[in-house]
Amino acid sequence: KEGDSDGEGNENKGLEKDSGTTGSAGSCYRIVSALVQYNETRFEVNCESKTEIIFGPGNFHECLLGVRFCVSPEAFFQINAKAAECLFETVREWVSNPVPYPDEKKEDGADGKAGDTEPGTISKSEENNSSTAGNTVASSPPVILDVCCGTGAIGLLLAKSARMVYGLEIVAEAIEDAKRNAEINKIDNVKYYVGKAEETIKEVMESVSKQTEGDIIAVVDPPRGGLHGKVIEALRNCERVKYLVYVSCNAKSMMEDVKKMVQPCTKKLLGVPFKVIRTRPFDLFPQTLHFEMLMLLSRDHERGKSRPHSTRADRR
Repeated sequence: KEGDSDGEGNENKGLEKDSGTTGSAGSCYRIVSALVQYNETRFEVNCESKTEIIFGPGNFHECLLGVRFCVSPEAFFQINAKAAECLFETVREWVSNPVPYPDEKKEDGADGKAGDTEPGTISKSEENNSSTAGNTVASSPPVILDVCCGTGAIGLLLAKSARMVYGLEIVAEAIEDAKRNAEINKIDNVKYYVGKAEETIKEVMESVSKQTEGDIIAVVDPPRGGLHGKVIEALRNCERVKYLVYVSCNAKSMMEDVKKMVQPCTKKLLGVPFKVIRTRPFDLFPQTLHFEMLMLLSRDHERGKSRPHSTRADRR
């Protein structure tokens, strides 16, 4: 990590720029910390793997959009910091103003191009349309449910404009980072839960219902396999979840999850279905076939609670 401190006066960084002649810019990087991880399984990621620090502090510090983060080796964090800032800034923008842009709701012309309305501006007609559809922007700060939160990056970036942030993460070390990051940035409206999302989501939903009021905006950033079925059911069936922001590195698994969010009601998916109102790809992995996908969904109150459909899975 180039030229950044941890906000506590410490000089240790992930990678420091040093003078030299390596590279087109005439500079090289001095490695200030190295670790080795022992993985005796065939899986790429193993939470129980032993990690040994060869030298240095064993973690690194990053600053994104004015928020500082300390990241441990087992914790997930986007390595393309500049592109990640674009992604997180869009998440923050969508959460603060989830009503579709006028040019996104306007039908495309013959040339397939959207209107020229300036992004971020909402017309009176848009506000009225959103109000009648039950998708108005909340007048009070929302509750943020950060599923698969990692080191707390997204939730901490949203905390300033949120009533409360609840983070769920399976990696205990990442949660320790998230708590430390909240302390570093003097953010106190966050609470974290360690465990599998499918096992903690029910407890979190009950806690949210008892401790806070207002609408819930869920932000999910699952691993490549997507969300567990129990997490999808919990989000779909909680009527207070008005919007869902889906961050994904695997478009295929994301679409499988989204199909369950937007499909008509079933015996398990009882809540009003969602609808997709925005999508945007981000090139976090340049010169590869991979990309990060961002999608915003809102409750589709125009469809409402249709009669539950009996599926083959339900009959089983």
